[in-house]
Amino acid sequence: MTNPFQTTDPWEVSLDRMLPAGNHVVDIAEAEDDTSSNNNPQLKLKLANGDGAIRDWLTITEGTVSKVVALAQAAGIRLPEDDDLAEPGVSLRLKQSWIDLLFNKRVGIVVRDEESNKVDPNTGGFIMRPRVQGYVDWTRIAKSDIPNGSSFQAGQSKPKTDIPF
Repeated sequence: MTNPFQTTDPWEVSLDRMLPAGNHVVDIAEAEDDTSSNNNPQLKLKLANGDGAIRDWLTITEGTVSKVVALAQAAGIRLPEDDDLAEPGVSLRLKQSWIDLLFNKRVGIVVRDEESNKVDPNTGGFIMRPRVQGYVDWTRIAKSDIPNGSSFQAGQSKPKTDIPF
């Protein structure tokens, strides 16, 4: 047996502040093809603004096609066509060439707290975590719902970043 400690890359923790529950204006910082634990195609997305980031693993099934449509419309890109499917008639997996159209697009996201599958040892209840529930045109969101104000408001060309000089 090969020693996995010698051959495994280190786990990398995200340094981004996680966006909390609320409505946020974000840019799609990453968009990749992925596969869910149930072997369904999914989109692996990183959504970010000057206040933080959140990831969404949008699993694509017959029941979630409407969420992909909402994402495409919110991003202002065309809906997937037959040529954008990796295996037309067999799978809903999208080609990376279509997924790449999402990169750097501005969208509005609706984030809500939902129960995770982890139990809080102190209370015995499920731990809540923020999760992307859906996508809207970013102009429908007045500003990102960050407590104590926001550094990003609709109408700005890019999220503000603090530069230390």
